[in-house]
Amino acid sequence: MQTEIQKVIPEFLKVHVPFNAKDAFLKNSKPYLTENLYKALEQEQRRVTLTIVKTKMTNVELEPQKEGFREQWWNADIEVENTDQEGQTNISTLAYIIKAKLVDGQWKIDDLGVRSRAWNP
Repeated sequence: MQTEIQKVIPEFLKVHVPFNAKDAFLKNSKPYLTENLYKALEQEQRRVTLTIVKTKMTNVELEPQKEGFREQWWNADIEVENTDQEGQTNISTLAYIIKAKLVDGQWKIDDLGVRSRAWNP
């Protein structure tokens, strides 16, 4: 049986991970984020590449790292399909560590980062 947090993390990743120059990923991510993380992400600029014009999430696998009643850490292996300027696609994997926190009875993403060796050739 999936726990609530196992539903929240993939829903968040569906709006956070994909890249398309026209998307407002931060606005779409806001319902899933704590206020502190939202403010921090507002200050950062999303990195783009010269060749990748679109990224789509195709699969996510979660593994608990530290479970608690009010705070949890999860590893997320996210399979993405990248599309370049010529329309060619390739598959790669992003490896994230995600901190979720219980806020007013709802799980929110409180921090996330890329784990080492995140991109696969």
